Amino acid sequence: MRIEFACETNAEDPYVNTAVFRTKRGDVVIDRCVTHYTYDPDDRRLEMDWHGCYVWDGKTEDYDMADQLADEILALVRLELEDDADFVLNEEESCTEEPYYCEPLVCLVDSREVPILREEAV
Repeated sequence: MRIEFACETNAEDPYVNTAVFRTKRGDVVIDRCVTHYTYDPDDRRLEMDWHGCYVWDGKTEDYDMADQLADEILALVRLELEDDADFVLNEEESCTEEPYYCEPLVCLVDSREVPILREEAV
């Protein structure tokens, strides 16, 4: 399975750990072996290309299940950030006051665009 994302973010490096997808079987966590990415600071656009994707249950990597679920993915629920992605690092590698964010704009699973669920404001 290959997953591509276009996101708006405020940091050059992707601090995305995993992605949660809604499938016909329920929500699943997807991780990957390889990430290729580019970042455009002018428009704060991060593009990620994930290869070697697998279903992650917290203990084991299931590549077969990821391939089986590719056609069953209904939507991207959310991107889960790394534990240390609290704040953006500046050029001096010190934390800024700006919290890190990474808002998905487009998501493709095996070249098929999937909807992105948006949390409703309370």
